Amino acid sequence: MKAIAVTCPHCGARVQVTGDPDTVRCEYCGTTSVIQRRTRVLERVLPPPPNQQRMPVAVQRRGSMTAISLLGTLLPIGIGIGATVYVQRYAQQAVHTAGSTAGRAASHAPDAPEWQGTDGAIVLANGDILGRSRRVRQADEVRAILLDGASGTPRWESAPLGTYSDTYQGKLALAGDLIVFASPRAEVRALALADGKERWRTQLDERVAQLCDGGTDVIIVVATDDVARPLLRATGKPAGTLAGALELDPKPPKKPKPKPKACTRLPTDGSDDTTASSSNYDLGRKLDLSINRVLPLPDGRLVSGQREKGTRVPTLVSLDAKQHVRWKIDVPIDPLGSQERAPEALALGEHEACAAYYAKNITEPPHLACFALTDGHRTWDVVAGDRSISMLRVVAGGLLVGSTGTLELRELATGTPRWTFGR
Repeated sequence: MKAIAVTCPHCGARVQVTGDPDTVRCEYCGTTSVIQRRTRVLERVLPPPPNQQRMPVAVQRRGSMTAISLLGTLLPIGIGIGATVYVQRYAQQAVHTAGSTAGRAASHAPDAPEWQGTDGAIVLANGDILGRSRRVRQADEVRAILLDGASGTPRWESAPLGTYSDTYQGKLALAGDLIVFASPRAEVRALALADGKERWRTQLDERVAQLCDGGTDVIIVVATDDVARPLLRATGKPAGTLAGALELDPKPPKKPKPKPKACTRLPTDGSDDTTASSSNYDLGRKLDLSINRVLPLPDGRLVSGQREKGTRVPTLVSLDAKQHVRWKIDVPIDPLGSQERAPEALALGEHEACAAYYAKNITEPPHLACFALTDGHRTWDVVAGDRSISMLRVVAGGLLVGSTGTLELRELATGTPRWTFGR
């Protein structure tokens, strides 16, 4: 009587089958399975009988020639099935990324761009967002990037500006229809705002301290030696003297020279322009607060810091025009359980103030909270990802939240993410 060996599909045990039955019961786990059959020609695998398709299949074992012939039969089928599954999964991912998560899904591609995160963002009049991207999977490259403000998807990405080490001290600014990047090595290049293509580049002999608006034809570069160098917008070449660039009337040499016009700084991504540092010692003593930031309000100021005495709880204080306290609140929901440090980031809107803090310690995800400017009422408080927050900014579409690797837009009323770009 013929005996064959089959493998139980449930526990993997080898089971001996005598005779020619259609099913076998595993003596180890008790699973009943359909025995997979083969023809006598080319050892082709036959499917189980139609009435037993729902049962697990016990694979019949044979010699090496059987395995080779079986591989030759199944390989084309497996390739076809694998390709189908891959296409289906890719199609499902494409459908998923078509919605509000398009920016995050795009980052799943090999060496996809991420948000650099150590700098801020420049928000254009149409809501689009200009900043820096970074690739770290294959090569460390930093580029200028323009994101669609409604979806977070990239409109364009420039050619590499350099590595992170080459660029993080550089300045990225918006000058009308140009984007100007000044590297730490005093190389200035201009990119077209429309597509990110390079227009020109020029080399200076001093590092750049400020980038100023010189009018329709000129960009003024103020170097670390306090010398203003006007450059032509069209070519980047020197535009003559500063007096000529700023249309100052020449004076006789013996008379005092006129003071140059104040620099009108171009918008940059170097820092969140809604924040300002303060070292107001007297105000801090009055509020019993170690002050971190003071932000202007239409009719007063908003002070951010931490308690001076006792537990150093992150705190916000609203002052009126006469520096009287309107309200004073603890930023964390659990003040005594929070990390003892000032709010990590702060942003002001028309009706709200938003701050980031650590609920327990800096090894756990940070929290985001928004408070009503009228009375300090906490409108919402959410966990915000798993990375430290470097930038908060209230924009027309919501709350921009920047961190290393990601930039996201959240609903200003609820804190719910609308889209995320990056990893």
